[in-house]
Amino acid sequence: MKYITAPNWTEIPENEKVVFLAGPIQGSTNWHEECFQIFKELCKLENVTIVSPKREIGMEKNEEGYREQVLWETKHLHRAAKNGVVLFWFSNEKEIVYDPDGKQRSYGKTTRTEYGEWKTRHDLTGCKVVLGLDTEWQKEKYFKTRIEQDGSNIPVCSTLIETILETINLLK
Repeated sequence: MKYITAPNWTEIPENEKVVFLAGPIQGSTNWHEECFQIFKELCKLENVTIVSPKREIGMEKNEEGYREQVLWETKHLHRAAKNGVVLFWFSNEKEIVYDPDGKQRSYGKTTRTEYGEWKTRHDLTGCKVVLGLDTEWQKEKYFKTRIEQDGSNIPVCSTLIETILETINLLK
């Protein structure tokens, strides 16, 4: 099992299954690394690559660094949708983050937008998506209600391990 983090542009073989770890980064725990360690223990499948947008060192705080990050994420999200799973883990907030202008950043705002996009792609194309909601997010009834109302079959999980096990099941 391989683990690729941004901004590593390593090519992934076509026969490889890809799991994209989507979820909050800023203000979050290091759940991406924890997730990979659990995958290594539980997933006995061959040809699986876990990709994480969380960089080992912070992103350059300029337009070029931002654009590179978004391009990297987009490429790997589409790759996971083609042959793999987009795993969403809405981890609890660990610390408050402030934007450069001093305003408090809304926790998980990018992830919420991405989830809406990939839920729609799942509903339209059948790409595989798993949704995991940590304890603070479980009170967000909107996620579960929309999945139910739309007739989506996206699995909704309440622990990271359950989310990983559901992902492994979808990879088979």
